[in-house]
Amino acid sequence: PGAMTEAAPELSTLRAAVQRHRDAGYETARQTLQNEATTIFVDDLRHAVTTRDWHAAPDAETVGSARDFAKTTLARLRKRVLRKSRHLATRTAEERHAARIALKKARYAAEFFESLFEHRRVARDFIDSLAQLQDVLGADNDLAAANLLITHLHANDASLTLAAGFVCGWFAHAARDGVAHARAREKRLKLLKTFW
Repeated sequence: PGAMTEAAPELSTLRAAVQRHRDAGYETARQTLQNEATTIFVDDLRHAVTTRDWHAAPDAETVGSARDFAKTTLARLRKRVLRKSRHLATRTAEERHAARIALKKARYAAEFFESLFEHRRVARDFIDSLAQLQDVLGADNDLAAANLLITHLHANDASLTLAAGFVCGWFAHAARDGVAHARAREKRLKLLKTFW
């Protein structure tokens, strides 16, 4: 309790530094959106969509079954998820983020192709499980990104030492808890029943 009370003023200073960093990011985004090149891009995109100004690839009309295509695609995406999430507990933050992206792609494809298959309950379980794992890895990624931000802010302002140490310590504890559950998540992925 005493250390927390001493850290409180520095936590306010850290919060203010984070808010300044956020405000600078918003200003950069505002300038980008107000840029003439952005306006031209949006107008061109709107025109292309409205006029359907695109052409199918030469092989886009290949005869085949949508279900067969879905099976091949879903199997390939599942294989990628399993490969990217292998040894999840020992992966770096970047590798866990790559696993999350693979999960997201597999989940969106499963949602898109779900109606082609009869096993709706199994499909829902599959999709829900991917969504939950994606959320967990998203929280891991948020912790890693926040830790980098705090470390960067602290490097530029030594007065944030106590608060940055406190927050980064809390992040490290949360990350350790996440790693402890990673093996169970990996096992759950391997056992997840497919619906195609």
